[in-house]
Amino acid sequence: MLDNYYLPGELEDRVRQLVDYYNHERFHESLDKLTPADVYYGRGPSILDRRERIKLDTLAMRWQMLWVPKIGACWFCCIFLDDG
Repeated sequence: MLDNYYLPGELEDRVRQLVDYYNHERFHESLDKLTPADVYYGRGPSILDRRERIKLDTLAMRWQMLWVPKIGACWFCCIFLDDG
């Protein structure tokens, strides 16, 4: 934003780009990491619900990857230890 603008139109274009970025692309922490446009147009609840579903699915997948094989291996080892 510290560039030199020689014509008023150049500055207006740059300010318009900045406002567009601020309202449509930049996530705001005070808005639950939504954009102002998402909140204004009512898309916030659906975005937050989708994020929550993704979070829960990811946690379930990680649990499956990290704990289920270990539990299965422990069960498998116990059978062989009891037989010998």
